[in-house]
Amino acid sequence: EVQARGAWDVLAEHAFGRAEMERQVRTWDGAQLSAAGALLDGVALGLAHTEGAPAAVERLLTQAAAGHAGKRELGLLLTLFESVPVARLEAARPLLLDLERAVVPTDTAGLRRLARAWARLGEQDRAARIYAWCGTRATAGGAYYFGGRGEAPIRAQELVEEVGRVLDPERASATIEAILLASDPGDDARIGPYARDAHDTLTLETWLGRLPPEQVLARTRVLCERLARGAGLPERRAAAMAAAVLAQAGDSDTALAALEAALCRRDPPAGTPAHQQVWFQQAGRPLHADIRRLAPVTAPEDARGRAWLRALAEALPRWVAEERTDAGGLVELLALVMVRLDAAGDREQARALLPTLEAWAGASAWQMLWFADVARVLGETARADEAERRLFEDNRLVLARLPDVLRRIQIEEGADAALAAGEGKARLVREPAFLRALATIAQEAGRADEAALWEAAAVASEAAAAELEARAAE
Repeated sequence: EVQARGAWDVLAEHAFGRAEMERQVRTWDGAQLSAAGALLDGVALGLAHTEGAPAAVERLLTQAAAGHAGKRELGLLLTLFESVPVARLEAARPLLLDLERAVVPTDTAGLRRLARAWARLGEQDRAARIYAWCGTRATAGGAYYFGGRGEAPIRAQELVEEVGRVLDPERASATIEAILLASDPGDDARIGPYARDAHDTLTLETWLGRLPPEQVLARTRVLCERLARGAGLPERRAAAMAAAVLAQAGDSDTALAALEAALCRRDPPAGTPAHQQVWFQQAGRPLHADIRRLAPVTAPEDARGRAWLRALAEALPRWVAEERTDAGGLVELLALVMVRLDAAGDREQARALLPTLEAWAGASAWQMLWFADVARVLGETARADEAERRLFEDNRLVLARLPDVLRRIQIEEGADAALAAGEGKARLVREPAFLRALATIAQEAGRADEAALWEAAAVASEAAAAELEARAAE
């Protein structure tokens, strides 16, 4: 798995970057340093590169003991403490106590470093209290763009994830509940539905990741039922999350109402300002994470799960037919519902939806591939092959599938037809796998010279790609 790296982390690996970060730190005042968590992390990483984390810690502790440590040095210590053994951290406990009193309450990056240090020392309650305070500076979204208090708020999502990693499960749950309560944006209509939607989504997503669906519903039933009613400004993401929670907990009727609130247009209430009416008039579109939750793997013996899939299979086409939502945004959801229905033993119902899925995919090449893949899963191989052949003829088929289409043309129409079709595409496509497929077909047809030309073209294509990569790496 590729881990995202920040600019400061990359700069710390280079001498010019370390010098620039040090220059910035020297020119920033105390208030700026209080909000410079990422920059201090980069400087600390630079120290670890140049002198090693243990040596840097000892040097900074000596400065602190002599009373010569400023905000920069103390911030660096808190970062570097995460790289030293617990025994060395234990020896620095008096300094941690001093830092707890000295860190500015709005310096949430410093407070989080302090909380992580206390957690490493086994002071889980102390760490939990610090994290709960940080929750008052957190926002799930929306309000981030409106504050004006001089400091960037914490992303509540990041804070919740960190608490789940650092604290034991029992304390983590209690602390997360406190963070969600403290970061609630309220119902200020001036910032629209975004902050409310983001916070309610985070609430449901967090608990669904930690508890069984039935317990999540017991904890959030009031929220889920409000979202299902569609009360207030539309909260598309949160309503989709509520639908997943309700469906997985067995309340299919309320789940369908919540999904309707997530996907469908509705008339704005009387008196809604003109700039807010668009929020009601736009259809929702589920994200891939929503789709996976809404159509989970369902065993044939799971009657409740099969009933939910059937309800989805009936409701989605109906909402599109009523022009309450857009078909283009629901292709993936309907496709996955069909696959799940098939796996649950309802292949005929899934097959009956193939014309609908094909119509929804329409002129979109990548959505037509969803149709082809689902048709193949359902045993409708001819329809899948036909869809891919149309994309092939229109020069819109993804490169990875070109060799398979060529092989099918060879089997159905002969090598001459396959080579003729491939030669036309080769004017546009120099994908090595595609060129080698042509070489193989030519070889099997007894055209050794032509096969050698296609193989040479594939080798030349690979060499060109390698040259470009080498140039990009320079």
